[in-house]
Amino acid sequence: MIALREMQPGDLGWIVEAQTHLYVRELGWARGMEAKLLQVALEFATRQNPRQAGWVAEGPEGRLGAVLAMAGPGDAAQLRLLHVEKIARGQGVGGRLVDRVLQFCRASGYPSIMLETKDVLAPAHALYRSRGFELADQRPQSAYGLEMHEQIWTRAL
Repeated sequence: MIALREMQPGDLGWIVEAQTHLYVRELGWARGMEAKLLQVALEFATRQNPRQAGWVAEGPEGRLGAVLAMAGPGDAAQLRLLHVEKIARGQGVGGRLVDRVLQFCRASGYPSIMLETKDVLAPAHALYRSRGFELADQRPQSAYGLEMHEQIWTRAL
């Protein structure tokens, strides 16, 4: 049984560690990715904003995934740092995490939500589409030792 719970002390450190392993080991991205993850985690930790929250998916194996909801550009919310551990993929964990963010952001009064991702993360794109997100913008980017496209996905709430 996999349950979602609100963030607890220590979870941000785990998110940075887990995602660094994911992107560096599985995708071959350069270690500079860790600095970006730390920057987002620090921004989340130091903001005192009741319109932001985070959740961890947890099962008998421990933490299996996580996501953050934060204030984005303008009056939009932003989905940040979504990931699901390899052993939990294909079990609906990512969908449950995204659904929780959408529910929270609607209840918090955001009119829309956006997220930033990369074109090489195609499996996540199907999840975003299934939850009503649409690709709004895309541009070439040299990031983490690779050539890819940065993408912006959006949807109304």
